[in-house]
This record gives sequence, structure tokens and C-alpha cells, in this order.
Amino acid sequence: MTEQGTVVLDFDKCSPDLNPIECAWREVRARLATTEPQAMEDRGAFINRLRLAVAWVNKNRAGLLRELCVNQKGWAHDVLAAKGARTKH
Repeated sequence: MTEQGTVVLDFDKCSPDLNPIECAWREVRARLATTEPQAMEDRGAFINRLRLAVAWVNKNRAGLLRELCVNQKGWAHDVLAAKGARTKH
């Protein structure tokens, strides 16, 4: 804890527990996996499928995305409570 009362966390800055965008990308990757074509797709087809996956996540996972945006304090609390172990995030 610093003199100002701030808790300094010693965790990887790319940790999914402290970087909510990683959770959002996990949702996009999951959607891409469920819509994976049987044959090789060209770049244009992949970009279209990626856009559709992002739109699907925005529509169907809006509650999760909102939670990722507004609950950073709660996430930090969970990380501290876990003492270095994985959290539910």
C-alpha cells in the first residue's frame, strides 16, 4: 500500500483477471469457433465472419460486456482476495 492509501498489485498487466478486453475477445473467439467453415475461407470471407461474430457478441452478450466495463473495482477486489490464484473471470 502506498502513502496515499492505494494498493499496488503485482500482477501481469496482460492478465485476463485485470484486463477485461481479454474476456470480450474470448467471447468473439468462441463465436468464431462455432461458425467455423468446413473448408478454407478467403480473407474477405473471414473478415465478414469476424464482423458478424462481433455483432453477435454485442447483441447476445451485452450484459457481460456492460459488466466488463463498469466493474473494474470488483474485479480488483476479486484478484486481491484470490491472492494470485485464478478468479472467476
